[in-house]
Amino acid sequence: MTLKRWSGRSRNSRRGRASPAAPLRHYDRVGLLAPSRIGANGYRYYDPAAVVRILLMRRLGMGLPAIAEVLADDVDTCDGLRAHIAALEEERDRIERQIRSARHTIEALQAGAEPQMDMMLAGFNDGYRIRPQCSGLQAGGEADCPA
Repeated sequence: MTLKRWSGRSRNSRRGRASPAAPLRHYDRVGLLAPSRIGANGYRYYDPAAVVRILLMRRLGMGLPAIAEVLADDVDTCDGLRAHIAALEEERDRIERQIRSARHTIEALQAGAEPQMDMMLAGFNDGYRIRPQCSGLQAGGEADCPA
């Protein structure tokens, strides 16, 4: 496969705008994508297949840590995307709970009733979990109890 040259020395970078190579240099800095070679002129050359793989995962909404895991563990891209879908579905479910909660609160307020506190908080306190042996919580869901 032929290598493509991506240089940060573009008209855009001289005008203060981000160059097309800026994400590639960032991926290099965070360890996702190393140049296949660096020319004598300082130009970085990247394997197009590697670039496309990373850009596809970014386009599908995967974060850089998840992409790093897929690349480092040589996880099948489809398996990585399946895990990403599962995370997105969990987030969707949490947002749907928040929407139901907001709707409940609106309906109760419009009816002149007191909104149910558990319904008002549904989806908003998902990060807080109480273990049965604990008396309370700290922010982020950490139990305030002995280990």
